Amino acid sequence: MQPAPGRPRADLADARGGGEPRGARRHGGRPRRAAQGSPGVGRRPATVTDLRIRPATPDDLEAILALTAEDSMHYYDEPAEVTANQRAAIEEIIADQHQDLLVGELDGAVVCTAQITWMRMLAADSGLYCQVEAVRTSASRRGHGIGATLMAYIEDEARRRGAARMQLTTNRKRVRAHAFYERLGFLGSHIGMKKYL
Repeated sequence: MQPAPGRPRADLADARGGGEPRGARRHGGRPRRAAQGSPGVGRRPATVTDLRIRPATPDDLEAILALTAEDSMHYYDEPAEVTANQRAAIEEIIADQHQDLLVGELDGAVVCTAQITWMRMLAADSGLYCQVEAVRTSASRRGHGIGATLMAYIEDEARRRGAARMQLTTNRKRVRAHAFYERLGFLGSHIGMKKYL
């Protein structure tokens, strides 16, 4: 399969040596941490306007898993420690030309994440679909526009690539999430079905 058309992959994968995506910043390879606590004395609290969204690197794995662990709904018995399988998985995802794993930082702490898959379809005159999964915002940072900023970033990239549509699934019990996505223009037009193996 050929990569989805549009901006060179390096624009969304600074970790592989290309240019930085809009709003990204470098951290010199320092380990990433999940958001926690309050800013130091005398420091201005970070706001959503300070959010920097960038491609994830393997160093972000623990922070991403920490955000996932905060989720109130758990579908699998996740390991207590980071496994070799998870380390291999993040490398595979990052290397996949049809996927983007994003994180958002405030004050150097990872506060949100999402995984995007770009799917070329025969429908919509060979249209490109943007599948959004694993959207997570730190529990301590919810309600401040971080999730909306992350989704707007993804939508900008989908429009730039000429995608026919964005799509996602959300659990029926996540009523607040439904309202959130509806505010962003998503419609509950389909019934998502899953079979766990």
